[in-house]
Amino acid sequence: MRATGENKQKNIGVSNKLNKLFTLIIFVIILIFVNILSESIPWKYDMTFEKIFSLSEQTYKILNDLDRNVSITAFYREGKEDATVKALLAEYVKNGGGKIDLQFADADTNPLLAKKFDENNEGIFNETIIFESKGNIKKVTGSDIYSLNDAYGKSFSGEQQFTGAILYVSSPDLSKIYFLEGHQETSLEEDLFKLKSKIESEASMVESLNLIKSAGIPDDADILVVVSPKRDLSSEEKAMLQLYLSKGGKAMFLFDVLGPDNELTNFMELLEFYGIGIKNNFIIEEDEYSFYSNNKMFLVPYYESHEIVEGLNSENLAIIFPYTLRLEKFETDDTNLIIDPLLKTSDVSWARYNITEGSPSKIESDISGPCVVAYAVTRDNTDDRFGDTRIIVTGNAKFIENNMLDIQGNIDFFINSANWVQGKKDSIVIRPKMMNSNRMMVRGLDYIILLIVSVVLIPMAAFGTGLIIWLKRRHA
Repeated sequence: MRATGENKQKNIGVSNKLNKLFTLIIFVIILIFVNILSESIPWKYDMTFEKIFSLSEQTYKILNDLDRNVSITAFYREGKEDATVKALLAEYVKNGGGKIDLQFADADTNPLLAKKFDENNEGIFNETIIFESKGNIKKVTGSDIYSLNDAYGKSFSGEQQFTGAILYVSSPDLSKIYFLEGHQETSLEEDLFKLKSKIESEASMVESLNLIKSAGIPDDADILVVVSPKRDLSSEEKAMLQLYLSKGGKAMFLFDVLGPDNELTNFMELLEFYGIGIKNNFIIEEDEYSFYSNNKMFLVPYYESHEIVEGLNSENLAIIFPYTLRLEKFETDDTNLIIDPLLKTSDVSWARYNITEGSPSKIESDISGPCVVAYAVTRDNTDDRFGDTRIIVTGNAKFIENNMLDIQGNIDFFINSANWVQGKKDSIVIRPKMMNSNRMMVRGLDYIILLIVSVVLIPMAAFGTGLIIWLKRRHA
């Protein structure tokens, strides 16, 4: 009997060892299988709240429609590459159908390579990404990708910039947008460089235009943009603009409140023909929900019914117009002229035309609201050789300056207006992504292990512990 008991204990010990060995072998086989599977399938999961490492449907479509190769050269100090940029660029390569080529280089140790892309002799430095296709070059810098705003925090515009750059260098036909200069307009290179970058990301070229030097508006002009002129047109320049618009020209006139001695008579007469009146004034908003912060001159206007602002209204995107003038609409018998309001203030707002008046409250000579601050004008051209004339007029130009373009409604309103003027139906609306939340990117085997641990092992461990405690108490 004693020998039989010892044999039984011995058999149980052998059985336990075999069970452990069998379990270990199965576990190793599973790990090997999972490892092979994770390497053969490019599983990836973007766990950032704003999906910083994920591409939008618009980007997928643009990559799918690429008909020419695009090379990307990212200049960073060796070993100091931006991990976020690197991961996102890898997504472009992976989804580019073999048409996207990516290389990293150090501009300090590869000066000849950097000079190759330096078209304007401005210098190519580290933290610069170059997109090139068939001689077309677009430069994206670190300041284009990251921005810091007191209201919104740190934002990442990687996809917005990269997709726009690919579209810019790969598009065979780029729209040409000219910004008028010579009348103390807002500086394109200093105050509007963010806007310029955004326009270029919409597959458009941007240039300044001096009417006197160029002797007119070039034939390749798709839009003429006038931003906050402080000096009037000459009679010769006015005639040039009249001729351009009469032949189906497209233009955007963005005005600001002027000083008491400024007169823009020729600008006023030019637009009066299209039913819009420009007189110097400023608007005060009394509705607490219709101005920004505690400044009654920082307007948050209401949207009217028009295709330009339809999307902004449906997405509840606000526009901020700081220091704005009221626009006037003239009654006309011209059946070829269509004038549509785009933005207006509240019923309790008012406009002051006597800008030297110092009273902080509304007085008898002030004009009661609502005040229209943006119009879209269409004039059907009776000459079949030309298309319709389209014009946008706003009583504010500051909304597109660098410090105001972090307001998403501002940039969307400008781009939508520019597209409408050109007759374009689509635009690239890829929003910057906020980086305030912590990010984590898990790939391949790490993702599977995390999934197994969090979904299977931890719950099983908790269940097993509870079961053991329950069994011990039951047999105690």
